[in-house]
Amino acid sequence: MAENREYLTRAEENGSISIAEDVVAAIAADAVAEIEGVGSMCQNMTEQITEQFTGKKGLRGVRAEVKDGEDGVARINGMFMTIFFVISMLCLLTGGVLVANTKNIFAAKLTPSEQDTAQILMALLVVNIAVSFPASVFFSYITAKERFLFQRLVSMIRTVLNPIVMLPLLLMGYGSIALVLVTLILTAFSDIVSIWYCFKKLHMRIRFGKFDFSLLRDMAGFSFFI
Repeated sequence: MAENREYLTRAEENGSISIAEDVVAAIAADAVAEIEGVGSMCQNMTEQITEQFTGKKGLRGVRAEVKDGEDGVARINGMFMTIFFVISMLCLLTGGVLVANTKNIFAAKLTPSEQDTAQILMALLVVNIAVSFPASVFFSYITAKERFLFQRLVSMIRTVLNPIVMLPLLLMGYGSIALVLVTLILTAFSDIVSIWYCFKKLHMRIRFGKFDFSLLRDMAGFSFFI
């Protein structure tokens, strides 16, 4: 292998897969040649001579360049982790204000005991929402790595455990607080398992540093369009 060749590298459980940039360029050249209306693609003299004597297809003017690679992915992970952490803190701040004023908000409609219950429920829901934002970075990473089986397995376990845990609590006379608490615990369980899977199995990296505002702007524009 040439020392100056760049590779797209993907970490796997039993090692890693490396794809040379000229392989990507060759695939892109073949794909372009199949487009209706494209007659041929030009080659420089070096490529023509190489193809003539070796029989190896030239890249026909197509070039692929590896930019940032895994370091770029780690910086993007860090960028979104920072953004969602800030959103999570804002949720805790605004939610804390609502929790502190729950009794004032529902004073005219609920009894004192119901106000206490509403305050506890709101606190649990605020924590659940706040935790979900940073955790979504790991869920998105698993989706990007196409580990759909793992996601379905975690979702199925949550679905099965939910009634198994909740029904006994309902029969024992526990109310809405227990139900919301169980939901919070199951959510925390799935979050912890997903985080472990990302770091242990997918070798996820997070690097905090300079924001790529151009990428953020493009993604925001695309998300708004969708």
